[in-house]
Amino acid sequence: MARAVIGFFPPTAQITIPHFDINNRFVGLRGRFLCQPDIDAYGKYRPMMINKKQYNHPLGMNLYNLNNSKENIKLIKKAIVFEGEKSCLKYSSYFGIDNDISVACCGSNVSAYQI
Repeated sequence: MARAVIGFFPPTAQITIPHFDINNRFVGLRGRFLCQPDIDAYGKYRPMMINKKQYNHPLGMNLYNLNNSKENIKLIKKAIVFEGEKSCLKYSSYFGIDNDISVACCGSNVSAYQI
């Protein structure tokens, strides 16, 4: 979680998931609601809004975790594409950071740009 800069935002009780581009530049911040009423109202995952600033980005223009796994993907010439960020975190926990070839498209579709 430290490597991925996962955090917690108490005012809205959300897990914070920052997204970075392939060059490790911050591009957006998604939140995962924990309280069922919020999940029912907004869905589990939403772009974070802090101090009236929304940290959204086009999900189809980025792959989560590519900034961390790009060198391993180049070496092995394979990538594992998951739907969500949590799967990338679990993959690197199971197989180690040195073996991480995981990315997430953050949805049910992979865009042509992501491919």
